Amino acid sequence: MKRPPLAIPFVLVLLSVGLVTGCANRKVRVATDATGGSTARTFAANELGEQDLARLRTAYAAEPVADEDTGGQRIEGEFGAALPSEMGNRNGLSEIRTSLGASRFYYEAMAEPADEWQAFRARMDAGELWLRLFGAWSAERINDPSRREEWKAHVEQVLVPLFGTGMMMYSSAQASVQSQRIGARIRETDDFRPMTDDERFRQRTFLPLLMLLGERGILDAGELQRLLLLGSDGNASAEERKWAADQVLIPAILRQVKKFNPEIDSLSTPKLVAIGFGFLLWVNAPSEARDAVLLASPAIPESDKEKVRKGGAASMTVSLPPPYGVDPRRRAKPTEVDVRLKTGGRPWLTNGEWDEKTGEVVFRTRLFDANNRTIIFSPVFYANWSEPDAAEQERLFGSTILDENALADYCLLLAAMPEDIRKQWDAAVATLAEKGDAGPMARFAAENAKRRPLPKPLAEWLARKAGPAS
Repeated sequence: MKRPPLAIPFVLVLLSVGLVTGCANRKVRVATDATGGSTARTFAANELGEQDLARLRTAYAAEPVADEDTGGQRIEGEFGAALPSEMGNRNGLSEIRTSLGASRFYYEAMAEPADEWQAFRARMDAGELWLRLFGAWSAERINDPSRREEWKAHVEQVLVPLFGTGMMMYSSAQASVQSQRIGARIRETDDFRPMTDDERFRQRTFLPLLMLLGERGILDAGELQRLLLLGSDGNASAEERKWAADQVLIPAILRQVKKFNPEIDSLSTPKLVAIGFGFLLWVNAPSEARDAVLLASPAIPESDKEKVRKGGAASMTVSLPPPYGVDPRRRAKPTEVDVRLKTGGRPWLTNGEWDEKTGEVVFRTRLFDANNRTIIFSPVFYANWSEPDAAEQERLFGSTILDENALADYCLLLAAMPEDIRKQWDAAVATLAEKGDAGPMARFAAENAKRRPLPKPLAEWLARKAGPAS
């Protein structure tokens, strides 16, 4: 009987055999309106326990009502800069206000606080556990004793470090991508819009991970180039993705397999899936090789190791943690988050999506618990926007010259000025307002050019209005 190949990439096993759970996902919807004198906020979720509801009643001083969108309950209230924490989330609103307008800031972290380093280390330990289980399972399928020993050494010296490095790079890249844009996803195969700036950023961010596969000899230069070009126009069609799997990825896998099992002459996606299921069946059945790996792993708690030592039915009840946050036996249940912030004006810096019609920044993503994600930490939503005082700027400058990040720079400039310097600036602005004389402002700008330069639009206006400072 022909034995299955042994050195298939572990990630393909994980991704190919995940099973979808049938229960509904948790849903959370938050809407914050920061356009008025106070801050209106609405929170809704479909899974709220009695303690959750009690906390909401206290924070909102109101009673929850039925919510159709989430199928759960909704509560509404008004707040100042201090926003409520409905589910362990952390958030805040802040502003710096001047006579020319305000710079405003918002952030929201929806996941409950966690020891992210310990969670990341636990996911990595679990990944090494599964790699070693895979190595033990594969070793049993090698008839040649010398090749079997070579394979065991390969697992420890090559695969474990490679996957550790790769998952660390992947997790870091995901953190960078979500900081750039919340909820970024791979396109559907029929979406052929032009490539966006966000997608170009994601391509550059994940490129080092692809280079790792070349550096470690998994892919050759031609294969790297083809995979890189696959998404260079913003998307790869279904046909192109199948071609990449059949003509680039699977041949690269086969090369690795043949190093330890030369008898294998072909591979295919169905074969890889079948191999994955065979491996999972082995993992869930006690054996000397499997139990030895479990007992040596820091990812298995001592209570479960006792079950392994007892053997029999007790050993089969051991719960294996998901490798690197990806469970090959089932998909983790996510929390679907939809957070909306009404600003009234387009933010100049945010990782959300701007909805021009509603005047809202929209943050949509899925959150997973600390043991079931491939990212270092949960995302933080943020938005920075400006609210220019158009009437005052029109009176002083004839038009609104300070907006977006230029107004934010101006607000920070004034906030950071020592009191005596601030009085000089205020007096110069007052002279412009009362007499139309921009000279004092121009002289202030010249004297403070190196220590506290004015925002570029204001400096350019002064240059046109007042001419060179005397």
